[in-house]
Amino acid sequence: MDIDRHWSRSILYRLLSPAYCSDGKTNRPSADYSVTKSSPETLKKIFLKYATVEEDEEMFMTPEDFIRTFLGMQKEDNYNIETLKLLSGVVDQTKDGLISFSELLAFESLLCCPDAQFRIVFQLFDLDGKGSVSFDEFSRVIMKTQQHQKFHFNFESPFITRFFGDDKLKEIPYSEFTQLLEDYQKEHIKQAFYQCKLNKGTITAKDFSTIMKTCRPHVLSPYVHEHLLTVQYFKFVAGYDINGLLTEREVRTVKYQTEVF
Repeated sequence: MDIDRHWSRSILYRLLSPAYCSDGKTNRPSADYSVTKSSPETLKKIFLKYATVEEDEEMFMTPEDFIRTFLGMQKEDNYNIETLKLLSGVVDQTKDGLISFSELLAFESLLCCPDAQFRIVFQLFDLDGKGSVSFDEFSRVIMKTQQHQKFHFNFESPFITRFFGDDKLKEIPYSEFTQLLEDYQKEHIKQAFYQCKLNKGTITAKDFSTIMKTCRPHVLSPYVHEHLLTVQYFKFVAGYDINGLLTEREVRTVKYQTEVF
């Protein structure tokens, strides 16, 4: 998984893929990542098609029903059960391991919100469904991400103290969550850079390419993606917005230099 804006949009796109939502005039979504509601009747038919558990005369979807059967994700036989539970927890707001029709209906309404991409990721981190993200929840999810597997994130850094406090007991409400995500992705790239740095504060183009392709792939145009390795070294300068790096023009400019920014 990937915890930054690209990752949230990717998850939302995959969740929307089988949905029956449109702007009412065309078959296109009404916005890039938000859609208008489908009728409850239509959604009920979809729900009953995939729900496999009956309790007290009410049908429920299991995490496997929702993620593997309905969405077509985690299809491999040796799928990661914990990842599957994390993803299904976006819909399973009671965190009881089952998805009711009312929960699916609420989730479908969430997909239609303009800020759906961030609210979905917030619910992904809110493991206990209490409406806030604790340090334990944040670290548990981050440790499952592709970025952390490649470049381990330092959970004892000043970044953590700034958001969660010295005792790590502060919880992050949704109103502060987007800032947490944005600052996290910047912090993780900076940490990855210093894990790879050589003498004089530089890293090789190969390492820089790996960092960007792992942590910020969506900021790389096809040209930049292809030509990153034509620059010999990259140097990190404090305060430089590495997340806005690199445009095609910038790559053309530094293509024959030994360092950039």
